[in-house]
Amino acid sequence: MLEKTDLNVKLAKVDATEHKKIGEKYDVKGFPTLKFFKNGVVTEYNGGRTDISIVNWLKKKVSA
Repeated sequence: MLEKTDLNVKLAKVDATEHKKIGEKYDVKGFPTLKFFKNGVVTEYNGGRTDISIVNWLKKKVSA
């Protein structure tokens, strides 16, 4: 669904159980954890788990 938008956003998946240093650096305590990075600022996503919820949240974050 994200690919069908005009958002200039990249989505990445990291297994913090395998990459423990990254999990520690970004304070991952549970799974799944979604983080948004913009201009060096990290925001944790706490919304719904549907694709539409996530994409709508990203639209707001990108336009802010």
